[in-house]
Amino acid sequence: MVAQNVSHFLSASSTTVAVVSINNTIPTVVVPPDRPLYWLVSVLLTTGFATFANAVLLTALLINRKLRESSSSPLLIHIISLELLKATLAVPIYVLPLYLGPTWILPAHFCPIQHFIVYVTFEAELYADSLIAVHRLIATVMPRHFKRINRPRTIVMAVSFPWVVSILGTIFPVMGVGVDLVPFNSTTTGGCTPLLKKGSVDTVSIETVFGVYVPTAVTGISYAIILIKTCSDICRGTASRALRRRFAISRVLVLSFVWSSISLTPFNIVNGFFAEEFAQNMPVQEGLCWLSTSFSAINPVSSKPFQSYTENPRSRTKGASQICIETRNGTITLSHIVSRKQLAVEDADYAVTHLLSILLRQNAPYRPVAHSRIFFWASSKMFQDGVKDVFYGMVCRKRTASVEPSRFFTGTRRGTEGTIHPDHSQTRM
Repeated sequence: MVAQNVSHFLSASSTTVAVVSINNTIPTVVVPPDRPLYWLVSVLLTTGFATFANAVLLTALLINRKLRESSSSPLLIHIISLELLKATLAVPIYVLPLYLGPTWILPAHFCPIQHFIVYVTFEAELYADSLIAVHRLIATVMPRHFKRINRPRTIVMAVSFPWVVSILGTIFPVMGVGVDLVPFNSTTTGGCTPLLKKGSVDTVSIETVFGVYVPTAVTGISYAIILIKTCSDICRGTASRALRRRFAISRVLVLSFVWSSISLTPFNIVNGFFAEEFAQNMPVQEGLCWLSTSFSAINPVSSKPFQSYTENPRSRTKGASQICIETRNGTITLSHIVSRKQLAVEDADYAVTHLLSILLRQNAPYRPVAHSRIFFWASSKMFQDGVKDVFYGMVCRKRTASVEPSRFFTGTRRGTEGTIHPDHSQTRM
C-alpha cells in the first residue's frame, strides 16, 4: 500500500502531486500534461528573489551593529541562513524533476538524496522558527529571566537543536527503514514518492508528526500566549517599554508564522481531501506548488518594519533627546535636554528613573566629579548593556577606580563644561 501521507506538509517536496486516490493495492493516477515552462520560470524567479533578499538581510544583520546586538540576532541569522539554503538548494532540487515530467529517468539514488535535503532543510527551519517563538515567549512572560537564555552556550544549543532533530527524523526513511523512496517516472508527472513496506512502520508519517506538526504547534501556541499576555498588559496599562518593544518584534514574527501557514497549508488540505480534482486541475497544482515554495521570498522577517523594530527604538522618535547629569558641590542634578521637536515625556521619565535606580543601588563610596557636565544620548543600547558600567565609572566612580573613556559620552572632565548644541534648551526636571 502506498503511504497515505501524501497530504501532509512537505509532501510536495518528495512526492508527486498527481496521485488521485489510494487503495489497498496500487494507486490510481491521472496523468496530466507536462507543466509549462512559465511555471518553472516563475518558481525560479521567485527563488532567485528570495536568494537576493535574504542575502541582503543576512549581510545587514552581520555588519549593522544595532541589528547585530539584538538579543534575537543569532537566531535570526540562523533562520535567514536556512532560508538561503532552502531557496538555493531545496526548492530547485524539488521543482526540476516535476518540470521534467515522467519521461525523464531519475538516477537510482536521487530520491533518497532529494528527500534528505528537502526534509532536513524544511524541518530545521520549522524548529528554528519554534525556538525563536519560545525565545520571544520567555522575553514576554519572564523578562527577568530573559538574560539567562542569551548566554553563548544556550545560543549554540538553540542553533544546533533544529539540525539534530531534523537529521535524526529524516535518516530512517532515507536508509529505507519502513519505506522505499522511489521515482514515479512512468505513471505521474515525475518526482519521488515514499512506498510503505509491507508490515513496516510508516517512518515518513512519524517523521512528519515530530518534524513538522510538533514545531508548528509550539510556534503557534507561543505566539498566541505572547499576543494574549501583551494585549492584556497594554489594556491594563501595565506594559513596560521593553515589553512593548518585544511585542512589536513578536508581532512581525507572528505575521511570518501566519504567512508560512498560508503558503504551506493549502497544498496539504487540497491534496488530502480533494485528491482527484487536484490531480486533474493543472493550474491549481501549479499555483499551490508555487505558493508552497515562495515562503522564503515573501517573508515579513525581511520587511522594513521588522528591521526598524530590531534597531534602536528611540531612533524612531521625532527629534533628539539628551540626559544631562550635573554634579556640583556633592549634589547630583539630572536635567533633560530636548530639541525643538519634543520627545515624549515618558522617555525622559524612563531614563531618569533608570539612572536613579542605578545610583540608589550603588553602595560603595563615591565622590562626585565636581564642576563637570556630562551629556550622553539616551539609547536602548546604553540602558540595557552599558549604562551601569558607564555611570559607575564616570559619575559614581570609586576612589580606587580609573576613569575610562566611553563612546556613550561627550564632554569633558573636571574643571570644564560640556558643549550644548545651539538648538537645544535646558530645563530642570
